[in-house]
Amino acid sequence: MKEILIISKHSILKDPRSRKILENCLEFNFKVNCICETKEKINNPNCKFFKIYDYFQNINKIIWFITKIDVLFLIYLSKNFRKKSFDKIILVNDFFSRSLIIFFKFFRHDKIEKKLIFDVADSYPYAMEQVLKKKSFGLNLALNKIFNNISRLKKFEKNILQYSYKVITCAEELKKRFNKNYSIDNKKIITLNNYEDKSFLKNFRKYKRKKSNKLQFIFYGSFTPARDLETVIEASKKIYKIDKNVLFTLIGLSDNWYSVQVKEICKNLKNIKLVPWIPHSKLFDFINENTIALIPGSKSNHTNSTLPFKLTQFMWLKVPQLACDANPIKAVISAAKSGVCYKSENTDDLTKKIEEFIQKKYDLEKFKKFGFKFVNQFNWESKEKSKLKKILSL
Repeated sequence: MKEILIISKHSILKDPRSRKILENCLEFNFKVNCICETKEKINNPNCKFFKIYDYFQNINKIIWFITKIDVLFLIYLSKNFRKKSFDKIILVNDFFSRSLIIFFKFFRHDKIEKKLIFDVADSYPYAMEQVLKKKSFGLNLALNKIFNNISRLKKFEKNILQYSYKVITCAEELKKRFNKNYSIDNKKIITLNNYEDKSFLKNFRKYKRKKSNKLQFIFYGSFTPARDLETVIEASKKIYKIDKNVLFTLIGLSDNWYSVQVKEICKNLKNIKLVPWIPHSKLFDFINENTIALIPGSKSNHTNSTLPFKLTQFMWLKVPQLACDANPIKAVISAAKSGVCYKSENTDDLTKKIEEFIQKKYDLEKFKKFGFKFVNQFNWESKEKSKLKKILSL
């Protein structure tokens, strides 16, 4: 039986994309070893999880920040996988890219180029570019300009792209950029779209949609700067003057700095409800027949190079979408005819679109019908799974 190693900084089972790749690998009769930061387990004898050391420990965090090399991860690989052979290695994002290259080059003396598949769910340089735009100041800004310099991060990204024998993206836009910016051959890059499949509905068998005439806009996701929740909050203030019955429910509140900032801004707002993170199975507690899913975001290199799973998840739930006009999101909504897009970071345009929902200028039932039809035709099981099988068989 052939063996695959999947490496991710974050949880594999909680991330829908990584989980689907893992489950598909098992379906394709691979023995799968998974390295991630959390202790995880799946009921399959052919899958084994290894919990890595947390890179935030002691001096390791500083070393990684300066060099982008995780010393503890290198030690872990050397201790547990120095003599272990794999047919394929799937690296999820580039957090460990430099460490992995060093391990194979100096510890294993093995040609990683023949077996490495780089899954770019998020381009780190583009993600950091957006973070720096929103948060950094003072000493933090100075340090980030030196050690998280975008040009420097792009060199590291180019390096791992060149080392990989196949590159997987989740949006055609990123594929085009890799080809243009790094001269990476298009044949080397394959797009696996973040399209949810029907199995997602298993979470909701016990739930019924609530009946209500009250219009509600719901956001579900992590509270981060890329979400641009400020635009939603500003639009909600204007909408309150027009219709006090329209409710905005923002789900995903945590204890990070951005959540604290959002909580402070919303302190005295009567039409916004902030809810801590909940599992998908609890979503129907906040959905009625007149719920519209908000998918906000800044239009940037980052949002133009990724596609959130939540877009097609809401289509499976028959919830229309009001989303930002990031290129991949806009393309899918236009094809599905399942909702409306507004100009990113434009409070006036978002307010205008919400007003049009209030005035019933859009047919919600058609949005639900068309979205559900789209995901029945375009989903991971029907389209993306076969692409992954082809990649792994090469």
